[in-house]
Amino acid sequence: MSSFYIGQMRTGTKALLGGAVITVAALAVLVALAVLLVAPHARADATDDQFVSTVQSQGFNVPANTLVHDGHLVCAYLTNRDGTDVALAMSTQESMDPAKAWTFVVDSATFYCPWQLNGLDRPRPSHVG
Repeated sequence: MSSFYIGQMRTGTKALLGGAVITVAALAVLVALAVLLVAPHARADATDDQFVSTVQSQGFNVPANTLVHDGHLVCAYLTNRDGTDVALAMSTQESMDPAKAWTFVVDSATFYCPWQLNGLDRPRPSHVG
């Protein structure tokens, strides 16, 4: 799994984000937020270690720093997006089983942004695998 990005399609000065059109400036704010969320976690801590151990045991066999980065990125996206949308975008961009992407989204929220778990603690939606 490489770092995934929701809204890679670009048209002119606007980017498409899950069907909604946002300006490049708004996208820059999202990227800045993601950088701020990741920056304090440059060194692994106990939470990072537990997260990496959990997701690697579920078949996410990529470098730990990528997993931690993407876990924080999921939380940044969950600020303005539904977990289903994040999981579907991740599964599409990573050619990943949607159910596996849903698992990564839930694990990310569990470890890094538990306040975002509302709605993610239910069984995954049927259209996400």
